[in-house]
Amino acid sequence: MNIIESNMIIANFMGAKSHKEALLSMHGYEIWLPIHGIVNHTTIELGKGKTIHYHDKWDWLMPVVDKINKLPNLKKQGDTTLDSFKRDIRTYVGLVDIQNAYNHIIQLLNWYNPLKK
Repeated sequence: MNIIESNMIIANFMGAKSHKEALLSMHGYEIWLPIHGIVNHTTIELGKGKTIHYHDKWDWLMPVVDKINKLPNLKKQGDTTLDSFKRDIRTYVGLVDIQNAYNHIIQLLNWYNPLKK
């Protein structure tokens, strides 16, 4: 999974919506995020408009951590709990290690998303 796909997993968790103007223009590469507004979700390159930066900016990632910390504990049978993921994420946030915090958030969301359906 690449950064763009991983960022979209987080964006969807954070409430991403299709942007009406993008649908009308047939580009389909813009989404609306509750905190960040309209962003281009198909690239992380500079000069391509406002892009998603969960992977490299704390001001993008910390609202995700806050939302995760508010989730009720869940457990898959014979599997790890949501609390263990939260604990690992908090550890990497405390160490100011954005890459590992980001990677653990992606792991958590891949584990969590099937449970919430």
